[in-house]
Amino acid sequence: MPSYTPYSVPVEITSEIFKQHLIQFFGDPSEADVLPLVDLARARDGGPLLLSHVCRAWRSIALNMPSLWSRVRVSSSETDPSDWQELLQCWLARAGTQLLDLDLTGGLDQNQTAHLFSTVAPYSLRWRSFQCYWTNPVSIPNDTDIIRGRIPSLCELRVWIKRDDVAPGKPEIPIITAFSDAPALRKVELSYLPPKSISLPWARLTHLDLYGQAMDQAIQALHQTPNLKQLSADLRSALGGVQPTPVVLGHVHDLSLSNVFGNVGKYLPNLTVPGIKTLHVYSIVYEGRSHAAALLSMLTRSHCTGVETISMHCIYNFAINVLAAPAMDKVRHVELQPAYWSTSTLAQFFTRLASDSGFLPNIRSIRIWNCGAGIPYTELANMLAARFYNRRADEGKLESFHLIRDSGEVDPIPSAEVEDQLRGLRSAGLDIHIKRLNKRKISYRDFDSDSA
Repeated sequence: MPSYTPYSVPVEITSEIFKQHLIQFFGDPSEADVLPLVDLARARDGGPLLLSHVCRAWRSIALNMPSLWSRVRVSSSETDPSDWQELLQCWLARAGTQLLDLDLTGGLDQNQTAHLFSTVAPYSLRWRSFQCYWTNPVSIPNDTDIIRGRIPSLCELRVWIKRDDVAPGKPEIPIITAFSDAPALRKVELSYLPPKSISLPWARLTHLDLYGQAMDQAIQALHQTPNLKQLSADLRSALGGVQPTPVVLGHVHDLSLSNVFGNVGKYLPNLTVPGIKTLHVYSIVYEGRSHAAALLSMLTRSHCTGVETISMHCIYNFAINVLAAPAMDKVRHVELQPAYWSTSTLAQFFTRLASDSGFLPNIRSIRIWNCGAGIPYTELANMLAARFYNRRADEGKLESFHLIRDSGEVDPIPSAEVEDQLRGLRSAGLDIHIKRLNKRKISYRDFDSDSA
């Protein structure tokens, strides 16, 4: 009869192994240390359910780790509701007294949503974050009012509806009141659900994302958010030509503007945001000058001179017009996702940085990612040297440069002189990280401590 060997790995180490398994199997690479949502559609392939069936010791440890069961996503629209409903009930029970993060946005039909909501509603006292995609918003109040006044821990809310449900001629969406009494609610995202159709503690919100919203309704909601610190806006024209009353957002320090093209001239004049520290802009239209002017006009009207970080997905002309403005003089960190940039325009950007000390005079870090243009190594090396060595005491000194190639034509091999120059800059303390497409085969090569 074989002898039984007791499980000898400390519980603390096994628990950490379990967490790392969840991160690797379900996690987002950009959030390497965050315990991810476990997707029930993959629960039998990995995660706490699989871990609890390995052996008696692992089962005991998994069942005594409520954090493993507290973050869950339901995303399968092909499974019979009774199957995942039973599994979800088991999951939530194993979370014990842990606060819950629930994501119900994965393509469920209305029948599945109703069954699912009836499963999670009894646990609403422990909801920390809740995400839901309603396929039939007309029926929302009847489904959700059972949680009104029973969500004391809810901090984050995301509600999505189909874009077609707010099209002209569609029935009016009844006001959702289930989330009106949520004392801890601070972060809200509304995708296509009109702000007028949901009752929220607007005055308490610090983070608000508005996607696909009519401009007049969105700005009317912003008038009710005196404590807002972070705003992400993707607005469209006002219905019926209604012009909203301009709003001053005195506490917003992080502003994201998505789809800055046709509507930019219509809604930016209605925003005054004097305290911006971080600015994210998405604009890939070909006419960069006029849209850059609309953005800069808003910054000027806001008397905004404190932008420290700017992130842009944009064409070259838009980037240059924005970055050259006086409002960008204090920018320390630039992140670019080039849209339709060529090797030539990338070289022009590097040359401008090398030759014009008044262009981004306080820049400390540059990150260029998802870059499809070939790397102009000579201009790059000259720029890095100019911004690292040739700086006056009142000018910023570049500390970090990251460039990540992910598509496009392969890069030429830089000359030995350029590689020596990059290696010397790294040795002197400049953080250089370059992922290029190798000329001989389509693969990545890193300029790290060994290769640059």
